Amino acid sequence: MAFRLPNHREVAPKRKPQKAPAYLAWVRGLPCIISQRIPVDPAHVNTAAPEYGHDGRGKSQRAHDSFALPLHRSLHDMQHRGSEMAFWQAHYVDPHLAGLVLYGIYCRHKDNHEATVRAIEWIRSGAQFNQGKNNG
Repeated sequence: MAFRLPNHREVAPKRKPQKAPAYLAWVRGLPCIISQRIPVDPAHVNTAAPEYGHDGRGKSQRAHDSFALPLHRSLHDMQHRGSEMAFWQAHYVDPHLAGLVLYGIYCRHKDNHEATVRAIEWIRSGAQFNQGKNNG
């Protein structure tokens, strides 16, 4: 008899994405994660990445708000044209990791001002860009 591990969908049934209007409002106050321009839209990452806890987007349903990133409006439009992951790869950003970092900063700091300062420092540091950009 073979031993079989259940996949993540068998362990935890898919739930509706959590809505976080206060978080989305906070994201709107940040500079673009790529260009640092403003104004931005909270751009939801729709591509599933179970290793990051992201089940993707359902029919008529957007992704969990913790995977919303600040994108300048022109870049937000580009994100939704063609392959979403090709867009992020072209900009050397791991959008799932970046979403978790920003959501973590927001949740960690009870004071929105402190969270904003930390998030802007993180965005300006370029830490969201993977090593591929630096290596040419």
